[in-house]
Amino acid sequence: MPARVRIADQFLIEGGMDLGVATHFSQGWDLGLAAEVRALGADHVRDAVRWEAGEAVPGTYAFEGLERSFPDRLAEAGIDTRLVYLARHPGYEGGATVTTEAGIAALTDYIATSLTRFGAVATIEIGNEFNAANFVWGPLKEAGYEERAAAHARIVTGVRTGLEAAGQSPRILGGAAHSVPVDYLAAAAEAGLLDAVDGIALHPYTSPPEHVGEHLALLRARLEAPDLAIHATEYGRETETAAGAARHLVKMTAALAASGVESATWYALAEQRWFPNMGLVEPDGTPRPAADAFALMAERVLPLGPARRLEAGPQAHAIAFGDRGLVIWGAPRDVSLPGAEWLDSRGQPVAAPRLDPARPLVAIGAQALDFQELALGSTAVRADSFFDFSLNEGPAWSRSVTLPSGEVRVLEALGGGKP
Repeated sequence: MPARVRIADQFLIEGGMDLGVATHFSQGWDLGLAAEVRALGADHVRDAVRWEAGEAVPGTYAFEGLERSFPDRLAEAGIDTRLVYLARHPGYEGGATVTTEAGIAALTDYIATSLTRFGAVATIEIGNEFNAANFVWGPLKEAGYEERAAAHARIVTGVRTGLEAAGQSPRILGGAAHSVPVDYLAAAAEAGLLDAVDGIALHPYTSPPEHVGEHLALLRARLEAPDLAIHATEYGRETETAAGAARHLVKMTAALAASGVESATWYALAEQRWFPNMGLVEPDGTPRPAADAFALMAERVLPLGPARRLEAGPQAHAIAFGDRGLVIWGAPRDVSLPGAEWLDSRGQPVAAPRLDPARPLVAIGAQALDFQELALGSTAVRADSFFDFSLNEGPAWSRSVTLPSGEVRVLEALGGGKP
């Protein structure tokens, strides 16, 4: 686990944010793609050995076959695997998400058995997008987010207690949140979640890179947990072009690192037809543009040191890595930094660097850079409702929409308090 240092309102993750990639080897992906994981410089993969696959018959465990034994193969290749466990099995509680003491004990027994089987697995995640009910079954699927939050906290607490009794102590990530749902996670915390986890897992798909830092700060403030360990166990974005995915990857990875996120997992390793341009490689392993961006961040930028935001000027987002790296984007204008080599989001040299709101630039110095010498040219942009937007300034506000009928309706957030 990386050391975390708090300075002012920012966290510095010593050694850099852990960067990984989501895989679906449990769903039949070619294990040959593990070579691409190594080539990209990923620190870990996130996958699952489904409960109903490893325990097809209640009380009988079997981990033969590639889809149930792939963590062994990944461990042999030196790849850290993190496993996700969903609290649902067709043989327990009628296939609904387990909520009884007996059901949670059965889930715990399966997790304990699988951890014994896959001895190299040190981090597990309980649940997936529980607030949005995307992976919830039975009565809880129709329940409000407060009830789901309490159920999730109860499940995770039961698993933690059971594993400790069995002498097992993996790092447990809970929360299982889509987006950054402040109210849902506050309800889960009220139900005791924070006492049972080593970190919160969330998927900040709806938070843009420009605002994700404030969203996470809002969450930490609401939970009264300024040192809360946060893991973005899925992040990414569907884009119109493959090049757009590479640009988003650089921006969001930098923004998450500067927000004190301990680990981030890009979704996904391989391109899938359901999620256009989110894959780093083709199903046959051929790299896509985002693969270059991932390798750039994993191998050249994150290792330079802790990430921190810089005050670079209006309509500009600048994130330094140690004293030799910089990721910057913003309103169009020239930019310069003595001693820096300028690269685009795919790691290609840029001869005449110029800021752009959608195209981040990466600056790397052979020696320490003086960020006080970062110079931005003039811009015709005087204000921007997106770049200048802040949750932390001004009076309280709310969102509503006027329908064609004239009805005014307050917008409801997915899963409870989503920024």
